[in-house]
Amino acid sequence: MHNKSLALTLLLATGLLGQTVESIPYRAVLSSGNETQQPANPVTGNVTLWLHVVRDTTDPANPKVVSGSFDAAVGYNFTSPATITAMHIHKGAAFANGGVVVPFAVARTDVDGKGVLPAAQTNFPSASVTLDTINGILSDPSQFYFNLHTTDAPGGVMRGQLQRAETAVRIGLMAPQNETPANPGPAWNAAGGVILLVTRDGAGAPNSAYAIFDVSYRGFTADTVFSGLHVHSGAALASGPVVIPSGLSAQVAAGGDGSGVLHYESEIDLNAAGAVDAVNGFIANPGAYYINLHTTAKPGGAVRGQLQAADRIEFQVPLTPDQEVPPVSLAASAPSKIIVHSIRNNADATIPAAVVIFDENPQFPTGTQFTATHIHNGVAGANGPVAIDSRLRTAPILTTDGTGNLFRMATTYDATGVAALNSLIVTPWKHYLNLHTSANSGGAVRAQLTAAPVTPPAIAAMYANVPYSSQIALAPGSNFVLTGTNLAFAGSDVSGFTGLQTLPLALNGVSITIGGVATPLSSVASGQITGQVPFEVAPGQRAVIVTNAAGASAIYNVMISAAAPGILYGPRGVVATRLTGGTAVTPSSPAAAGEVVVLTAVGLGQTSPPLSTGAFVGAASVFTGDIFARIGGVTASVPSVTALPGAPGMYKVTVVIPQGVASGNAPMMLQTGLITSNVVSIPIK
Repeated sequence: MHNKSLALTLLLATGLLGQTVESIPYRAVLSSGNETQQPANPVTGNVTLWLHVVRDTTDPANPKVVSGSFDAAVGYNFTSPATITAMHIHKGAAFANGGVVVPFAVARTDVDGKGVLPAAQTNFPSASVTLDTINGILSDPSQFYFNLHTTDAPGGVMRGQLQRAETAVRIGLMAPQNETPANPGPAWNAAGGVILLVTRDGAGAPNSAYAIFDVSYRGFTADTVFSGLHVHSGAALASGPVVIPSGLSAQVAAGGDGSGVLHYESEIDLNAAGAVDAVNGFIANPGAYYINLHTTAKPGGAVRGQLQAADRIEFQVPLTPDQEVPPVSLAASAPSKIIVHSIRNNADATIPAAVVIFDENPQFPTGTQFTATHIHNGVAGANGPVAIDSRLRTAPILTTDGTGNLFRMATTYDATGVAALNSLIVTPWKHYLNLHTSANSGGAVRAQLTAAPVTPPAIAAMYANVPYSSQIALAPGSNFVLTGTNLAFAGSDVSGFTGLQTLPLALNGVSITIGGVATPLSSVASGQITGQVPFEVAPGQRAVIVTNAAGASAIYNVMISAAAPGILYGPRGVVATRLTGGTAVTPSSPAAAGEVVVLTAVGLGQTSPPLSTGAFVGAASVFTGDIFARIGGVTASVPSVTALPGAPGMYKVTVVIPQGVASGNAPMMLQTGLITSNVVSIPIK
C-alpha cells in the first residue's frame, strides 16, 4: 500500500518546521450513466484516490496546504476491448461538465474485460491551480469528479463524484490451531492486517468498498502454494462463508525460510449476497469475522485468526539530512508520518502485532531513486539496527523533480518488530525513521520519532468526565479527565483490546496514582488522560501523580467526594430513553407522567454489592444509597441502578416521570443524600 507507482506530484514544499503530513482516501463509483453524453456501451468501475497532503501548521489556527500528491487505481468492467486515452479529475458537480484540474498519465492503454488500471507518474504543471484543487477537494470532494476517456468515448466513458472514504483497520493473529478442524503440529503462523475503505450514500448505506490485505507469515516451506486469502464471517472455531475476498488465487511462498508477505487489494462487489452486511459488520463487530489463509495442501485453511479493532498511534517525523550520523550534505528533506495501528494483549496492554504505515513526502533533487525506508532502534546522534521494515526495496524515481510520496503498509509481528513497537510507544525518542537512496545507501534523511523529553509530565486539571457540565467533583468509581502537558509520548486508547476484562493500570508507559492507589486508564495522550477513580480511594483531599518515562509529575491535589453524580448526554443531546421500546425522549416525542425512562450516570460512589475497580462487568444491579431524581422541581423515584456492561464506572438509572411536571423542557437532576448532579433538560408532555 501502495504497490502501484505514484500518480501525481503537485507542488514542492519549503521548509519543515511546523509541517504535518496526512494521507486521505477518496473513492468514486464510476458509471457510463453518470456521463452527460452517455456512450453506446455501458461500463462501470471504481477509482481509489489517496491525496497525500503536507500542511504548514506554524499558525495552528490557520493551517495551510503547501504540497500534495495523488495515488490512483481504477477498477474497470468493460464489456468489450477499449483503448484508454486519458483519465482526469475534473471540477464540476454531478451531471455537469467541468475543466480538468488533475491529469493522470495512463500506465496501460489497451484493456479488456475486468481489472485494475494503475496511473503512471506525472507532474502537475500549475502551483496555483494545484493549491486551489487540493483545498477544494479537502473542503468539498463532491464538487469534483473522476473521468475515464477512451477512443470510442473521447468525452468520457465513465465518471463519478469523489467521496471521502471511511477507513477501518482490523488485525488478526493467525495460527493453525485456530482452524476448524485444528491443524495440529505445524509451525505455521501469520499476522494479517486488513484495511477497508468505504463510502456511503445519503442514507448511510455502503455504495463502494475496497479491501487492502497485508499478511506477514512464517514457518511455511519454500514450496508452499498459497491458494486463497479471505475474510470470513464466523465466531472463533466456527466456520463461515467468504465475505471479503483478497483476489489471491495462487502464490508460491517467498523466501527459502518459508517467511514472506502477501499483499493484495480488491474491490468488494456490494451486489453480492451479504456483502453490505459484511462491510457493516466488519466495522461494527470485527470479532464476528476471521481472516483465513489457504494453501493447496490445506484448502480449507492453513492459519486463521479472529479480527480485532486496531488503535491508532501517530508520529509526525520531519526527515532532514543533518540528522544522519554522520550528517549528509544534501539539499533534501521529507516531512513524514508514522502510523501504528496496533492490537493489545489484555493482560498487560502490550502490542503483539501492528500494521505500520510509512507516509513520507520526499523533496529531493532530480533523479533520486529510493531504495529503503525503516524504523531503527537508536537515540539521536547514534546509529542502530533496523527494527521495522517498510519493505520498500527499489522505488522508481518519484518524479522528474524528485518530489512525491512513499506510502507503505507493513504488518509486523516478529520478535524484533514487536520489541520495537512496545518500546517506541513508551520512549519514541529512542527510535528513528530513515530514508535511504541509491546515492546515500546508509541513509539520506532521518529523524527521531519524537524529541527526547526535557521536562516530566505536568497536571493542569482533573475533573469528572461529564460533557457540557461545569461539575468538577469526583467520587470513588468516577470516570475522570486529567489534562496537562507531556502526559504521554504516544497517545492511545483501549480500542485495540479484545475480550477486555479490566482496564489496564498502565498504557504506553503512563501510570497514575490517586491517593497512592494505582488507577485504571482508558486513554492516554500528550495533553489528556481518561480513566476511572479507584473505588479504594477514600473521600477527602487526595494526591494525584502521573508517571511516564520522563519521570513523575508534581503532586496535584483533588477532592474526592463520597458521591458526585453526573448525567451523560447521548447523541444529539438526548439524555433519556424509554425503558419500554428504547425510543429516545426528544422534543417531538416527550415523556409522559408514569413512564419509566433510562439515564446514563456516573459518579455514584461506592456500591452494594461492591464493584471492582476498572472491571468490565455485566448488567449487575447495584445499590448506591439514597438516590432519587428531581424533574421540574418534583421528586421522582429511581426503581433501579444497574452497572452498564462494558463501561466501568457508568450506570443505567431508571427514573419514573412523576405527576405534576409542567409540559415543555423540564430541568432534571439526580440526587444522593445532599449531593446533586449536573442539571439537564428532558422534554415532558
